[in-house]
Amino acid sequence: QWVDPTGKKEPLGAKPGLNRDPSLSPDGSRLALTVTERGGTDIWVYDQQRDAMTRLTFGGGYYDSLTWSPDGQYVVFSSSGKGIFQARADGASQPQALIESKGALYPVAFTPDGKRLAFDDLGAGNSQIWTAPLEEQGGQLKAGKPEPFLKSGFSDYAGPFSPDGRWLANVSNESGKP
Repeated sequence: QWVDPTGKKEPLGAKPGLNRDPSLSPDGSRLALTVTERGGTDIWVYDQQRDAMTRLTFGGGYYDSLTWSPDGQYVVFSSSGKGIFQARADGASQPQALIESKGALYPVAFTPDGKRLAFDDLGAGNSQIWTAPLEEQGGQLKAGKPEPFLKSGFSDYAGPFSPDGRWLANVSNESGKP
């Protein structure tokens, strides 16, 4: 449901089903979500103004952990066993690999300027935080070489960047608890 600042609730016009991982676009007008049906999970975008759903992925996989680019033009998400993918939020192009990996990579946050993506690599044992530089080329995001953000012997998970992009919140189990 949509809830306005006064607490008034409106039903979401999204396709009924097992909908989860909701993520509001930066301007608050659209909602990206995962929809599970027929044994697969796909990424959809619901546009409240048009009361319409746009499908970004088309079966054959398990997609989740989605996040919006700061300009609202792209949705970035995990593709199980394939890495991190990106798709135009308007559905104008097929999803494209952004960072390929057979391991478990989960995109978490963009810097406010959209020039870097933080993601979690659940590879061998402990989760580690990585970042990758980004640029837009020909209507798609392109990632540069991923770099470890924080190396530790503990499980670390990325959170959001600060509004100025200088800081990255994270969760760690270094103390024995997350």
